[in-house]
Amino acid sequence: MECPSETTLSDFVEGLLPEARRVRVLAHVEGCAGCQEQVALAASSTPGTPDTDGEDRPPLAQGATLARYVVLERIGRGAMGEVYAAYDPELDRQVALKLLRPGGQHVEDLRVRLLREAQALARLAHPNVVTVHDVGVCDDRVFLALELVEGATLSEWLKAPRSPREVLRVFHDAGRGLAAAHAAGLVHRDFKPANVLVGQDGRVRVTDFGLARPSNRGLRLRSVASPPRAPGAPSPLTRTGALVGTPAYMAPEQQQGHGVDAQSDQFSFCVALHEALYGVRPFEGDSLEELGRAAREGRLRAPEREVKLPARVRRAVLRGLRASPEERFPSMDALLAELEPPRSSRVRAWVASSAAAASLLGLAAGYVVAHRREARCAQEADKLSTVWSPERRERIRAAFLATGKPYAPSAWEAVSTALDAQASAWRSLRVDACLASEEDAPGASWQTAACLDSRLWHLAAVTDVLEKADAQTVQNAPQMVASMEGLSGCRDAPALTTRPQP
Repeated sequence: MECPSETTLSDFVEGLLPEARRVRVLAHVEGCAGCQEQVALAASSTPGTPDTDGEDRPPLAQGATLARYVVLERIGRGAMGEVYAAYDPELDRQVALKLLRPGGQHVEDLRVRLLREAQALARLAHPNVVTVHDVGVCDDRVFLALELVEGATLSEWLKAPRSPREVLRVFHDAGRGLAAAHAAGLVHRDFKPANVLVGQDGRVRVTDFGLARPSNRGLRLRSVASPPRAPGAPSPLTRTGALVGTPAYMAPEQQQGHGVDAQSDQFSFCVALHEALYGVRPFEGDSLEELGRAAREGRLRAPEREVKLPARVRRAVLRGLRASPEERFPSMDALLAELEPPRSSRVRAWVASSAAAASLLGLAAGYVVAHRREARCAQEADKLSTVWSPERRERIRAAFLATGKPYAPSAWEAVSTALDAQASAWRSLRVDACLASEEDAPGASWQTAACLDSRLWHLAAVTDVLEKADAQTVQNAPQMVASMEGLSGCRDAPALTTRPQP
């Protein structure tokens, strides 16, 4: 097959090709370094991409002005364009100017993407999302003025040795940024370490929302560039046996061109977290098709290093990597609740007995929790199924929709998301309280468990009402669920009861 035209490669990147055509183009791109570079130019927006192709215009010189901004230096370049550090004299602050790359046959598409990024960021106001200050056009060039973050990308930050606690802290903050995007109705679609900034102040910010869109509104298929290789050398897509670049972080449904939603971002997040914790991405393949097959079949690769983590963290990462979106966490908030550090400074890790087997049988064996106390504690948490189970969830959904009210579907969406998150957090905390009972003071563990059980009774009362919902109940259901007591107080219960009284 001859190299596809620039238009065809652009349509490939944008996910616009028919499936049969997409497969043929994909097969060609995987073996053609030149086409990979073209695809990367249309898809990659990683800061600092080196200049590998000609430019229609020279970079802006130091001291040049664009609108009211004074250029200081160029700090990055990608397919979207160039990024400059600049000075805003009106507000006396430095900003990052993101400019549309000049030239090319798809400038209009890139312009729309840049404006979409501005619109997406304008809808968000969160400490873990990069701030947009301004957007405009000057000399036929679209620009975006962003918060200038002094620091490094998460990819660069991870090059230094980091403890699991440090990694979890940074990813927890990045996850908060994703959760904020989801709350605003946006899906990032391209979460990866290169799209997260770690500031010198320690604050973590998610960036590059150029692909962000509402859920289930199409796909942006991405690929990567690799340098030409000698005959017989390994494919540039398979450095160290793992696909390099954005596709390696894609959820299976995204690779297949299906609709994507917040669960797709969650999968990408867990791929990046797995890589940060264990030194390797969870799935490997010599091509996009093989990588997707490994993810769909749940074939995890062996870790590069042994890491001691709480069982709940391991379980959370595995759940976020499940092939079916419905089997992942109902929301980023629910996932993050599992990743929060325990109040105790101890990290419980009972994987030593399976570490030797893991080196032979792979990561999946290393993740198997073979301890009796964990099985017993899981049984303790199973009482949740009498209150919130798939069957009961479906009955409540049917009751909502049976009212025929136009607001019923949106009310159900809000209620189900909140109850899924509450149930997931309850199960995690209940297991932790049970596990802690053999190490911590029995009284403290008992107080936490008793508090959680009282919250479960409250949840049961609410679901009883919702299962018999009429139109009025449906209308008030979101407020009813929002009024439920949170679970964080149960974690604090022992400390509160032992606090000196006046």
